[in-house]
Amino acid sequence: MTGLHIPEKSGYTGYVGVIGRPNVGKSSIVNRIIGKPISIVTKKKQTTRRTIHGILNLFDSQIIFLDNPGIDFNSKFLINKYLNKQALSGLQGLDVILFVLEAREFTNDDKKILGVLPRNIPLFILFNKIDLIRDEVKRKEVYERVTFLKKYNPQAIIPVSAKRNYQLDILIPLVKKHLKWDCFQFGTATEIAHDKKFISSEIIRKNIMDSVGDELHYGIAVEVDSINPLKSNRNMLFIRATIHVSKTNHKPMIIGIGGKKLSFIRRQSMYELKNFFDKKVTLSLWVKVSLKWERNILKLGSIT
Repeated sequence: MTGLHIPEKSGYTGYVGVIGRPNVGKSSIVNRIIGKPISIVTKKKQTTRRTIHGILNLFDSQIIFLDNPGIDFNSKFLINKYLNKQALSGLQGLDVILFVLEAREFTNDDKKILGVLPRNIPLFILFNKIDLIRDEVKRKEVYERVTFLKKYNPQAIIPVSAKRNYQLDILIPLVKKHLKWDCFQFGTATEIAHDKKFISSEIIRKNIMDSVGDELHYGIAVEVDSINPLKSNRNMLFIRATIHVSKTNHKPMIIGIGGKKLSFIRRQSMYELKNFFDKKVTLSLWVKVSLKWERNILKLGSIT
């Protein structure tokens, strides 16, 4: 889904890339700005496997946010290297970059990412989770980092909290100053520039990841096979999806004893899919062993 092209509607518009390490809160920030969950949010690394487009429409502007996979230079997994390449490949096409840090720490990976960001694109640095900085020692460390980060010539360094929606409102007017006046590229509803299958697969994958251990994090993928209205009730959707696992012993770990874990994943996913589609949803899940699926880079484009 690419949205409706409506050339008669114009305003400040452009692409804003959200970049940073895994688990610093990039997806939470985008979800909060857009006003609905478009990216899965878990405590596990690199939960976002594609660059997700969230579209914010205001009366005078349309801002397309690209929530990129977290950049992890330390992992040896092929899929992580693929995600790093994906996150960095589209930087030159951006109008603004939001670099997200966790307020409590500044790592070597943060420095490496800052080192590869294009210097010709306006940069904003966001200290997320600032609400967790409560003592004077930690505050002093944040001030020292701010002084250090000024050498990267950011347009602004802003302490924010996605969880508490703190200071994200001041970000949009600052970003708009760096956007061009042009025709809007998408429809006027705040939406996501992805098809319904992709969003459905993300919702299911989030609930799988919340239910299984870290061992399965990189060994699972979700492919939505079909989304159709029920013949008996056009206001209800029937979604059929396949959960791909890379090892035979991973399958029972997802299904659980007596199918209880898979049943829980199904119920949680149905609840969130209902909220997303604003319709009742029936969900069918099938767990399939697809040996070493993560090595097939081409397939990563079709499953999440």
